[in-house]
Amino acid sequence: MNKNVKIIIFSGLGVVILGLTVLVLTLTQPKEEPPPPPVEPINTETIFTAQNPEDVVSIHVTNRKDEGYTVIFDNSIYGGYVKEIADKGAIVPYSTQMLTNMADYVSGLSSKMTVEEDAQVTSKYGLLAPKAEVTVLFKDNTEISFLVGDETPAGLTVYFKTTDNNNIYAVSSYLVNYFLNDRYHWIERKLVADYDTANAPAVTRITIQRQDLDEPIWIESLPERPFEESRTFNTHKMITPISIELEQEKNIPIVYGIFGLTARNAAWAGLEERDYELAGLNDPYCYIEVRSGGKLYTLTIGNAAGEIDEFGIERIVGWYGICSEVPDVLYLFDPTSLPWVYIMPEDIMAELFLMPYVYSVEQLIIETAGHTLTFDIFGDSDNHAIVYNGTTLIYENAFTDLYRFLVGARGTEIFMEEYDGAVIARITYRYHNDLFPDDVIEYLEAPDRRSVIRLNGENIYKCNYMYTARLLENVDAFVNGTEIKQDW
Repeated sequence: MNKNVKIIIFSGLGVVILGLTVLVLTLTQPKEEPPPPPVEPINTETIFTAQNPEDVVSIHVTNRKDEGYTVIFDNSIYGGYVKEIADKGAIVPYSTQMLTNMADYVSGLSSKMTVEEDAQVTSKYGLLAPKAEVTVLFKDNTEISFLVGDETPAGLTVYFKTTDNNNIYAVSSYLVNYFLNDRYHWIERKLVADYDTANAPAVTRITIQRQDLDEPIWIESLPERPFEESRTFNTHKMITPISIELEQEKNIPIVYGIFGLTARNAAWAGLEERDYELAGLNDPYCYIEVRSGGKLYTLTIGNAAGEIDEFGIERIVGWYGICSEVPDVLYLFDPTSLPWVYIMPEDIMAELFLMPYVYSVEQLIIETAGHTLTFDIFGDSDNHAIVYNGTTLIYENAFTDLYRFLVGARGTEIFMEEYDGAVIARITYRYHNDLFPDDVIEYLEAPDRRSVIRLNGENIYKCNYMYTARLLENVDAFVNGTEIKQDW
């Protein structure tokens, strides 16, 4: 595990989140009284509330995760906020869907089973020290207060009672489980809207600074070119720590991952200086910038959240961070939602590093120890001619096969070191468009059953030596009119 990663360990029974001052209610169960004789439940429906959801004014919740908070519904069920968060001045987006569900549930509370009427012992139902205490106020000034107890043996229901009598009911869990959450549960977890591929501006720059990297990973978009002038099909290029194009499929999470970014949950809202320090945000482990059009998105990742497994080994289960779109909220993210925290340059490099469209090439020169092949290419896919060493080719299949082999060259590992081995083969591409400089690929001998690939004077990759051996064989095959093979 990287020594720079600061980990906050989860305890077995609860979670200590950043040392922030959330009071967890600890209620002591009194000594159990002798159980009364078994009581037969009554299968009859009891209606506790029958209101319109839009008539909910407020819901006050106290539970084992939170000392108490009040959800205020403003104007309609489609808007609301947590008073205790709003009082801190935090600008917070709340989940409309979750608040809507909350209002729906409390406005139509009912039970189909009375477990016990006028119970004298409520502790056996978990109602003397309940999981949650809830008070709901409606627009007509009516109010209901109820307690949420333990799960029933049958499952899918929990014990429930109102505070105005001792009747015990079984209520569907989904109606009341919402009230077992803390105040931060209601904060929207989707931080950035999804990327609109049809209308959104291109992502032009991504920068990743991380404590385990000597240099930032700096990525920029490649200029758009017509298909016939394309050197590759890639859309982005890494500038630092190495200059290399990125494989399009591999770079999607890095380039577009900020869009639609969703956290596991909100951990805190209304951050103060001490909170930044505890979350590791004043000295972040990772800092990401994504520029799309004229907008800059930032994501700051601080400490890791961890737990100790059964073997006593620390395991990272999340990361704390903040986003420029919701700067007043500290979120906990699943590790899988943060590819920037783990990505290395070799993970996203383009293995197919140079694939120019054949009719964008004016001249192709292949040089080996035994041969020099020069191809002049005229025209386009509909009307063209290929001239080999001064002679127009009548049958182009061999050239097509040889060209396909050349552009199928793959780098298998990044190699940027100074190295100057013997040149096995040199491939030169000269383009019809004078604005494009020549591309020159050289394959160099290396001692580790690899060949070094040098592009335009800079070492970029190593590849399997079997590729360069097959390259030499295929050049011979073209000259001698035998089969050109694509495997190696």
